[in-house]
Amino acid sequence: MIHIATLRKGDIVLSGRVFCEFLLYKHTGIFDGENVIHFRGDKPGIVESIQTATVRISSLNEFAGDDTDKLEVITCPDDIDREEVVERAMSWVGKKFNDSTWNLFTNNCEHFSRWCIFEKAESKQLETMPSVLLEFINHVTVICMKVIREKIKPDSGLE
Repeated sequence: MIHIATLRKGDIVLSGRVFCEFLLYKHTGIFDGENVIHFRGDKPGIVESIQTATVRISSLNEFAGDDTDKLEVITCPDDIDREEVVERAMSWVGKKFNDSTWNLFTNNCEHFSRWCIFEKAESKQLETMPSVLLEFINHVTVICMKVIREKIKPDSGLE
């Protein structure tokens, strides 16, 4: 985790997104010195959110869901101009990144953030997705087994 005071313009900020106490993925954006520029939707529901996804500016609190203590950072390399990183990010505000709909595999928030720094749209999280999915399935199985054990009491005759 990071201290907000260590954030510098042009860094990638990451905020974990949790489901049933399991870290599913990390939402990413570019820190502009005060706020975060990121690619996401603004509607409830997956389909509506995908369709409305644009690059937008949010406060650190909004971006982190008021949990800034858990933010992480990928530091912009020293040989890259931080001002140019922010300019690249700002050039997409209000638009769909790559003029395309959000897509988990080809056009997501991490593709946007990494493109702003490295000028290459890629997602390192996708490289680890198979192991994350297996961990998630295991996590859900454990939760389900706890619920089943609570529902089936020793005196119910269902054991």
